[in-house]
Amino acid sequence: MSYHDPYLTYSYQPFHWGTPYSFVWPNTQYFNMPMCPCYRQQNSFPPVDTKGFEQSAKRFQELMKEVTLFINSIIQSTEYAYQLMDAAQKSDQVRVEQLIKSAGISIKYKVSFTPSAIQITFDNSTDNFSCCSMLVVLRW
Repeated sequence: MSYHDPYLTYSYQPFHWGTPYSFVWPNTQYFNMPMCPCYRQQNSFPPVDTKGFEQSAKRFQELMKEVTLFINSIIQSTEYAYQLMDAAQKSDQVRVEQLIKSAGISIKYKVSFTPSAIQITFDNSTDNFSCCSMLVVLRW
């Protein structure tokens, strides 16, 4: 009985996956390139610096305090909620903006409303640093 070794190494292998020209030139290393050259790319990202990220988080925290003021005004005062909704349904943009400002909002915001909801984009950006904004959509 003869023994068959499945791991015999052959000196000539007619075809290798990823080396399309090896069957023409079996002993040349010139065409032996990997299928995906992306594994050899260098990291092109800059070094990590968290200063800007931390500054954005602090500014966003300030933004959240302002939004919380507005939301608490609606929750705590039925009269305030009624006035805001009434002015928005009458499409009185100036009155809606006055009511939002009266809640203690000191940051920039843009307001729009539909018959079914109010949409306010609070923006805490400055001329020097544009970091964060929050979109609040409240349904009537």
